[in-house]
Amino acid sequence: MKVQDVMAKNPRSAAPNDSIQFAANEMRLHEVGMLPVLDGGRLVGVITDRDIVVECVATDSQPSQCRVEQHMTANPIIIGPDADTSEALELMGQQQIRRLCVVEDGRLRGIVALGDLAVQPLPADAVAAALSHVSRRNWHLGQQRVHV
Repeated sequence: MKVQDVMAKNPRSAAPNDSIQFAANEMRLHEVGMLPVLDGGRLVGVITDRDIVVECVATDSQPSQCRVEQHMTANPIIIGPDADTSEALELMGQQQIRRLCVVEDGRLRGIVALGDLAVQPLPADAVAAALSHVSRRNWHLGQQRVHV
C-alpha cells in the first residue's frame, strides 16, 4: 500500500508569520495536532500543539503576539506519496515522530499519521515497533524539546 492511499489530503496549514493563536485555532477547528508551515507554497516547517503549549504558553508569552516561525520545527522529515506505507512506519520509528508531511515536487500533498497507518491492513509488528519507538522517546523526555 502507498502513502498516498492513506494520507490526509489538502491539510490545513499556517504561514511563518501567522500568530500562534491563529495556528492553535486552526488545530482546534480541524481537530489536528500539527500544521505544516508553508511559505509561498513551499514546506518550511511544522508546528505542533505541543510546540504551542511548551514553547509559547508555558513561557508566559502571548499567543497573539508570538509568530509560528518562532516555535516551528524547520526542515521537517518528509516522505513521498509513492513511498510504501511500511517505509513510512519505519521512518516514523527511526525518527520517533507520529506524523510525516507528504511532499512531491517540492509541494505539500498531504500528511500521514501513525494513527492513519495503525488502522490499515499492515503487519501488526511493524505498527507496534513504530509506536514503541515513538512512545519510548516521549516517555523519557525530561527537559528535552521534542518535535513530532
